[in-house]
Amino acid sequence: MTSTLDTRNALSGPLATALAALLCCSLGMTGPATAEDQPALPKSLADYRFVNAFIVHDQENPLFGMHEFYVNRVGLDAFRHGGPYPEGSEFIGLVYGVEKGDGTMNEGDAQAITLMRKVADAEATGGWQFAMYGADGKAMDIDVVKDCFECHTQVEQRDYVFSQPLSVGELSTVPATETGDASR
Repeated sequence: MTSTLDTRNALSGPLATALAALLCCSLGMTGPATAEDQPALPKSLADYRFVNAFIVHDQENPLFGMHEFYVNRVGLDAFRHGGPYPEGSEFIGLVYGVEKGDGTMNEGDAQAITLMRKVADAEATGGWQFAMYGADGKAMDIDVVKDCFECHTQVEQRDYVFSQPLSVGELSTVPATETGDASR
């Protein structure tokens, strides 16, 4: 039986597509980004650590859904300290629809994948590249300044990263394993 984590690490099918969508929004291109501008997605999330989740409730919002965020090993220490992030830091965002039932909300179908990568030459977007892919795995044409970076300017003091570590008592000291999965 494949666990949820194993399925995500495989990055195939709709998950890969959703991850691609989040990547596109995150990769610091300036102005409109076309499919050929988009970077390749990582083959797995094995070297990434889960760092945050939230739900956008407004169904009219283009980011409606359940979001999960992962940071790579390069950016993990900076994440723990609230930035600044070294070049090569990456955040992957997986966006899912929302399924409601019996007073709960759960992940629905994969919707998009975003990537945010720290690169020195992305001056117009605070040193970050943004990319986004749809659930079908195809890169989305977006304006990374308008569709991504303008919102991230709200957290300029945290090197444009919304996610931040939260104190969760004893769990905040649990180290990641070599695979980046604290549950193993």
